[in-house]
Amino acid sequence: MKNRYDKQFKEEAIRLSDEVGVNKAAHQLELSYNTLIDWRRKRKQHSNIKIMPMHYPPVTSYHYHSDLLSIILDHKESEGWLMNNYIQLYAMPPSDKNNFFRIDYYFPYSVWKSCPLIYYQRVNDKFIKDKWDSIIDFLIYCINKDCYAYIDYDRYFIPCMNAYNSYHVNHDMFIYGYDSDKRQFHVAEYSNDNKYTYFTINFEDLKLGYESANKEHNHNNIVNGIEIISYYNRYGDLPISIDYIIQGIKDYLNSTSTNSIINPHGRWEFVRYSSVYGVEVYKNIYYYLETFLAQNPDKTDTHPLHVCHEHKQIMLMRIKRLAQMGYIRYPQYIYTNYKKAVKYALLAKNLHTKYIITKDSKLIERIVESTKKAEILDRCVLNFLIKNINTRYDLQPVIIDEDLEDCPFEFEATVKKESCVFLRNSDILTDDSLLWTSNNNDVCTLDVESTKTETLLYHRKPGTAVLQAVNEKGDIVMVCKCTCIDSGFKTNFTTSTAYEGQWKETNHGLKGNGDHEFVLFDNVGNDFVYETQITVLSKRGAPGIVFKSSRYLEDFYCICLDADSGYAILWEPNNVIAREHLGIQPSITYHVKVLSKGKEVSFYMDGNLIFKHENSKIREGYFGLMATGKSIFQKTGIYSIMDNNDDITYGTKIIRLPSHTETPGFCGHVGNGVHFFHSHESKTISTKGVNDIGFD
Repeated sequence: MKNRYDKQFKEEAIRLSDEVGVNKAAHQLELSYNTLIDWRRKRKQHSNIKIMPMHYPPVTSYHYHSDLLSIILDHKESEGWLMNNYIQLYAMPPSDKNNFFRIDYYFPYSVWKSCPLIYYQRVNDKFIKDKWDSIIDFLIYCINKDCYAYIDYDRYFIPCMNAYNSYHVNHDMFIYGYDSDKRQFHVAEYSNDNKYTYFTINFEDLKLGYESANKEHNHNNIVNGIEIISYYNRYGDLPISIDYIIQGIKDYLNSTSTNSIINPHGRWEFVRYSSVYGVEVYKNIYYYLETFLAQNPDKTDTHPLHVCHEHKQIMLMRIKRLAQMGYIRYPQYIYTNYKKAVKYALLAKNLHTKYIITKDSKLIERIVESTKKAEILDRCVLNFLIKNINTRYDLQPVIIDEDLEDCPFEFEATVKKESCVFLRNSDILTDDSLLWTSNNNDVCTLDVESTKTETLLYHRKPGTAVLQAVNEKGDIVMVCKCTCIDSGFKTNFTTSTAYEGQWKETNHGLKGNGDHEFVLFDNVGNDFVYETQITVLSKRGAPGIVFKSSRYLEDFYCICLDADSGYAILWEPNNVIAREHLGIQPSITYHVKVLSKGKEVSFYMDGNLIFKHENSKIREGYFGLMATGKSIFQKTGIYSIMDNNDDITYGTKIIRLPSHTETPGFCGHVGNGVHFFHSHESKTISTKGVNDIGFD
């Protein structure tokens, strides 16, 4: 069969892969990744040229971050490591004695040693001189062995640098290829305008620069030898860890060290304990701009504002990726608002560049103003993100519209008969005064005495309505899709979760749908009666009640009604305790009751004792519901064994709340009923029946 690709196309494809990386080049040219790798391999076998894969990095503030990411991001399994890291920042506290304004990404020790996707080693210059005729031969040897090199050099000897033949200054350089025919190395370095760039340097110029920087009497070297790095994936695909990301963002917002989650035993921490972390580094930026530059207008440092902007860009990438994976509620709203933080950080960085050129002191005030706007959005949006992020794939994956400039906050609210919903403008990312309107006043009405910062929504009759809140400019800021129902879910749990995802409150009760979808309430009990009415709506449905559960469902008991097999089953994670064939069928409502006393658990259905479990290992825990398939739960409640009631008084809570009442209930998915689970903020139902849907 005739070859589809001619020689010229292959050469251009290889050249493009040298510039943008193999993955990106293969995607742009619609080639197989392996095909392009094969062409590159054949070039190495028949030429004196070898250029290692490089991918232009999203972090360009410091050499070691840029070089590392240039290596690993050409491999698709590196995405998880990037998303899990580059969240936390640290710096030395600003002071009159400390004019070192370095702000950097936190790693407990060298980033080279922190990354599991590379093999790293450092070689002494004396060792190289003993084994190779020159640094040129050694670097070619390294590249032929698929190794990158990181060296010190003196810019005085490099023609493309401003320091050429003018003054001596040491810097670091990353080497990723060579061309013996042209006697050139392919290198990554910062150009004269401080942009991370790929270019070529003659063998002889690099040799002179390296030897000058590594003389024994020169103590200004950076690398202290040659660092050899190769791509080496020991662990396969590194997944995105949502739990790690959540903790990293919390540490960033709380300005606490992330070392505790990287090294639980506190060993090998690279950063001094006197460092400041997270959002506290903004103080360094303000000190640099308002205090240091006022006294030293010529001693500028690009790093603080560059890192500030870059950090926001990476976080925006992270938000987009998590939205695509279905981890975030209100993803477009969060993305669009955080993009504004990126915009203000970029404006501050660009104004600082202008200041470096013009030395116009009036620019400082504008830089500070833009940075403060970026900081406010950074804090507010990330706090909002933490409250609306999930550890499971409960939510629908979303394709983010990156060009959208403004996005109203859209949410749903359910209002029961003789109750109302309390809407607060402060629950979203705006300080504007808002005015609410409804498109259906027959279904629900807005409180005529409501202020511009809060309002009440009243139930009038069953139906739906769309509410809009506009600011003083006339922009739509919030949209509420309201459903008014007469009865809803009857329960005596006075604290409740926000029903979301596969759970919805309807006129018939609480409707669940999915595969092992859980609702866990805030109440804890040991000796109790717990009952509900369950209607199985699908042939393969297996809904159930959960009791004595740990906060995140590591341990619990569940009794489910399996319409597929007809059995009632008592089970715990990884173990079926008891089962009884009862001919469970769809579209029939069953009254289910659990009586727990000491170690004994008794299960009743429709008033009949079905089975007992006399050796319960779990003493107490939370109550909940589970939906597998479609099902409806109604008249769900708990009461004390001492009352021996046959009927629950709904709205009267008997079982106590746990001591850590700040821990909210939650709902969502648990694969196989046993996997890790993340809580959402609970929305408290007050004694007056007012449902607070705020995000505090």
